[in-house]
Amino acid sequence: MKGKRPMAMQFFINPKNVDRLYPWGEDAEHKEYWVEVKRHLSARESQDVRAAGIPHVMQKPGDPNLTTEQQTKAAAEREVKMGLDMGRMALVRATKYIVRWSLTDADGKPMPLSESTIGELLPEVFDVLDKALDEHKTKQEGALKADPLAGAPMPKSA
Repeated sequence: MKGKRPMAMQFFINPKNVDRLYPWGEDAEHKEYWVEVKRHLSARESQDVRAAGIPHVMQKPGDPNLTTEQQTKAAAEREVKMGLDMGRMALVRATKYIVRWSLTDADGKPMPLSESTIGELLPEVFDVLDKALDEHKTKQEGALKADPLAGAPMPKSA
């Protein structure tokens, strides 16, 4: 029986799958400014982004005058606070997604792509890039929902 061969399940990120984004628009005036981004982040890259957003976890110190048993019970009841650093998370996400760009310095020379140069962008420029990455991620997640075989579905266990 001849027919279409079922599409192979994708389990790994293909580094060749990149999309060119035009965060400042695709009109003639702005089309020269673009970024190329990975279609998806790997599991490790996604974890790096999440970890960057939570730089620390704090718990109020216990009372040293309590017995060990009392301290253990009190520790379970103490409030744990986590810091959240959305700015750091956005910066790390940009460094993980962006693979190439056309941005230049004041003299028109190409700027190297690195965490350092991304961090030196004007805040308004970074905000435009961050918004474009949000839209890109939303679009890719929507595509995975529409066609699960195009992404990385979980294998069924035996």
